[in-house]
Amino acid sequence: MGSGFHHIGGYLRCIVCSGIILGQSVSLTAQVPFTEEGQVFTILQLEGLFSEIQIDPSNAAIRLRTVSPSQVPVLNALGYCRTDRMIYGIREDDHHIYRLDANGTPEDIGPSNLDPSLEYLAGDITPDGRTYYVIGSSGGADRRLYRIDLQTVGFPSTQITMPGFTLISDIAFDPSDHTKLYGYDANIRNIIVMNVSTLGISGLSIIDSDMDVSAVYFDAFGRLFAFGTSTNGVAGALFNVDKTTGELDAKSSGPVNRILDITSIPYSVEMENSPSDRFGFPCNEITYTMTIVNRTGELQSDVDFEARLPSGFDFKGVVSNPYGGSVNTTIPDRLRIVGMQIPTGENDFSFRVEIGDVPAGKYRIQGSLHNIPDRYGDLIVSDDPNTVVIEDSTAIQVNRIDEDSIILTRFLCLGETLILDGGDFGADVTWNNGSTDPILEVTAAGQYSLVVHGGCKSTQVKFIVTAATCPFTIEVEHEMFPPETLPCSEAIFRFTFDNDSGTPRGGLLFTDTLPTGIEFLEILSNPLGGQFVDGMPSDIIHIKDMLLPLGKHVMDIRVAIGDIAPGEYANQALVQNFPSELGPRRWSDDPRTNQLDPTILLVLGVETDTLYVDEIICEDSELILDGTPYGIEHHWFNGSRDSVVTVQLPGTYELVVFDGCDPTYIFFVVAPGRHIDVTFDSSVYHIHLGDSMLLTPIIVNEGNILNLRWIDPFQSSMACDTCLETLVFPRKHAEYKIIVENEHCTDSTFARISVDNTRILFVPNVFTPNHDGINDRLTIYSPDYGIVESFQIIDRWGNRLFTTNNMIVNDDAGGWDGEHKSGIVPGGVYVWYARIRFLDDEIESFSGTVSLLR
Repeated sequence: MGSGFHHIGGYLRCIVCSGIILGQSVSLTAQVPFTEEGQVFTILQLEGLFSEIQIDPSNAAIRLRTVSPSQVPVLNALGYCRTDRMIYGIREDDHHIYRLDANGTPEDIGPSNLDPSLEYLAGDITPDGRTYYVIGSSGGADRRLYRIDLQTVGFPSTQITMPGFTLISDIAFDPSDHTKLYGYDANIRNIIVMNVSTLGISGLSIIDSDMDVSAVYFDAFGRLFAFGTSTNGVAGALFNVDKTTGELDAKSSGPVNRILDITSIPYSVEMENSPSDRFGFPCNEITYTMTIVNRTGELQSDVDFEARLPSGFDFKGVVSNPYGGSVNTTIPDRLRIVGMQIPTGENDFSFRVEIGDVPAGKYRIQGSLHNIPDRYGDLIVSDDPNTVVIEDSTAIQVNRIDEDSIILTRFLCLGETLILDGGDFGADVTWNNGSTDPILEVTAAGQYSLVVHGGCKSTQVKFIVTAATCPFTIEVEHEMFPPETLPCSEAIFRFTFDNDSGTPRGGLLFTDTLPTGIEFLEILSNPLGGQFVDGMPSDIIHIKDMLLPLGKHVMDIRVAIGDIAPGEYANQALVQNFPSELGPRRWSDDPRTNQLDPTILLVLGVETDTLYVDEIICEDSELILDGTPYGIEHHWFNGSRDSVVTVQLPGTYELVVFDGCDPTYIFFVVAPGRHIDVTFDSSVYHIHLGDSMLLTPIIVNEGNILNLRWIDPFQSSMACDTCLETLVFPRKHAEYKIIVENEHCTDSTFARISVDNTRILFVPNVFTPNHDGINDRLTIYSPDYGIVESFQIIDRWGNRLFTTNNMIVNDDAGGWDGEHKSGIVPGGVYVWYARIRFLDDEIESFSGTVSLLR
């Protein structure tokens, strides 16, 4: 233990039996027996090292401490023998019985007389140390259970046939119930329980697929543990096993270690320390319960108990003590009980401690048992059962409330119950309704207070409970009418308040700082009430003490748009003073977007009295001139008062607009665009079905760039849709459109293709199936591609002699060979029918006659 690690005590302990075996001539003097301290041992599969499994106290991770630096034989079916305090195992290659001592020294004590054809993975020794139980398996299933007599010369054994559907990889005796063996079935992937008298096996729950188990073992308290991997083999894991359900609960993890087997030494004296509460307060009491288990099989006499108390803690008395002894508290901050008698089994004693007027923090207490025989480790220290680390002190958190009063906020979902816990502030509480229960259940919003009467002081605690429906929404949407306007005009800012929180919300503060150049005029409607704050700058709107009822409510505010530059003006209002549990503030949101953002007012117009706008017009086209962005009251060069006009020629076109404040002159300077033209050398191209052709357009381009694209009417009949020339293979009449453009203008045209789908078909009217290699089969020929969906031969009585489907035209091998049901058809005239699907997906039917000559 001086290494800084703890053996796994409550989680891991180990194996080996050594001693006098009747009539067996072996020398045992070189081997050192184990002390029985609840250790757990294993043999590493690859390294062959005998190691103790421990828990690192610094991080609660699994660590392995090598007992002997040299390799040991490959041993499986490990078990601990109490009579000689050695670990036994079956060697893998020759099935000899070996034992290991406390230094990891192996000794061959003879052949096991087990079936050499079987593999022995699972084994354990009875708590009395007399019988070695071993399971033999082969072919992925258990075959026999052996009971090996360790007290008789030659290790005689009895064997029992196993059911054959299990593959138990490890077994362990329950030290608290000697009739039961627990194990792991690798076939079913579950923990099993075996009755050693009847050999009845019951399987528990199947473990999760991301876990695996290598071995099982018990601690002195009769708790079952499993060692294996988790997260699909990524991490080594130590599991606590529910002996009733077989469910695994991961307790610790570490690197993956491939092991041969595990065994523990549960025949020890162990002690656990559990406080009555993990949290305490100054000037209150805590009861500590020391649970002692004695699995040594003998009374432990004249045992002394000692516990050092933290500074400021005072011993108040023993609550219960079935172990007897004399209580000694003469040493300050220390409790001693001298001369305890600890029988076999499990029991506990408890004592009360008063927490003094100490600072807040963690305070630890650990008990120890003295005068235990050296065989069991001499000194036994208590373990905190709530932690993975072994033999660690038990801590409680002392919470000190120094304030005279505390105000806390809580949130309640309407229709549900909220639990207010006054026990977090002290042990003696009184609520304002007279209740002295630390827990108060509330179902409505309000203020709930209590007084905590501590042994050192009293504190008043107030809970302010806010209630709302769950889920709830409190939103503010901001719209502007019109959304696009001009300088020197007015607009309406509309705010829609939506309260879906289940309760009206009062005392709200509304604030809106308007964009520069926009001023507040008046509130047109306000169903939320409140007090408008006077004396604010003209661009700030401030309304306090508003009440927001449930549902949706609209407030309209009229604003003036000054003589400001065209552009986008963002505005976002703020509503404050909601309960903190609901989020204390809400920003207004533009409902036209998906994110919470300001609302944009677009101000149109121009910044100068005169503006020139450049436009391009292409040959043989029209251009629409749009005056909408520049103001209202449009006066065009041709007398039109519309917002837009259409022109066909280059030139300069004048528009006078009123932008809201002053008139502005707009001159549209329309220049000719760079000409582009595309044509084909023929109005129609002619091809036969199945043929392809190259389309080559004629392009005249006065621009500096050229972009083009083709439109394929069939989606897949064109080799390239961005190439200057492209190969096409249409199956029907088609028009292929080409669009060309330069930096100014666009043109397009069609290449029209006429497809001749005349069906050219040839079926011989005579054939001679005499196997001379000439005209032996009747088939369908065509220069065009086609699939013969059905080809049938009918005799003159209407009998169908031959049928084939999905034959490709021109396929000689697929035609009729002049036979029917493997018999030769006589010469004569026969009728044929055919349905053919051509390349254009059209299906046509054909028929005719053929003379068969013999």
